[in-house]
Amino acid sequence: MLRVNLALAVVALAYPALFLFFGGWDVGGAVLVGIFTVPISVFVGIPLVAWFLRHGWFALWQALLAGAFAGLVLLCAMYFLFGGMLSAALPVMTVGALHGFVFWMIAFWRNTAIRCFENGAKSVV
Repeated sequence: MLRVNLALAVVALAYPALFLFFGGWDVGGAVLVGIFTVPISVFVGIPLVAWFLRHGWFALWQALLAGAFAGLVLLCAMYFLFGGMLSAALPVMTVGALHGFVFWMIAFWRNTAIRCFENGAKSVV
């Protein structure tokens, strides 16, 4: 489970770190980006991971689909806050799928410790 928790943290903090180090933003800009990405990772990502573990879903396509769904949730939140951003649905969902890929690579790929949840074994998550 350490790799799963690490993957959640990496995905949640990826955008603030990118804006801080490569975007030319100051710390305030990274915090502003983190205000959106961290809650989405916590309130969408953790339940999705628990659901995936409960059902034994570890395939790459499932992580891509979950990442795209998290991107859609982020887009809906931004639409209600700022309006007029629905034209960005495909790019946001694509970036969400990319995050799902990164999550899958860290959490599930070649992780023998997580296989105890295969075939729908009940977890304590």
